[in-house]
Amino acid sequence: MESALLKEFQLQHKNPSLEALLRWRSAVTLVKNHRRRFRMVADLDKRVEAQRIRQGIKNLRKHILSELWMVRELKKSDGGILKRYLHVES
Repeated sequence: MESALLKEFQLQHKNPSLEALLRWRSAVTLVKNHRRRFRMVADLDKRVEAQRIRQGIKNLRKHILSELWMVRELKKSDGGILKRYLHVES
């Protein structure tokens, strides 16, 4: 039943994939008044760059959280190990 409904009501995605946008742009390379035609269309290069920046922020967040978790666990277990790890002299 569900597959029959999907076949009948093929809708375009609200946010098409990057590959679909690239195929569409390559198909309409020769257009009249290019600036006006693509004025409201997202800049694909900036979209890819923003995704790369978001991924970098996620990776940094993972590293910071793991370091904080390790310091917290070291504080729980033994203060002497923590002092050696952080190079703190008492």
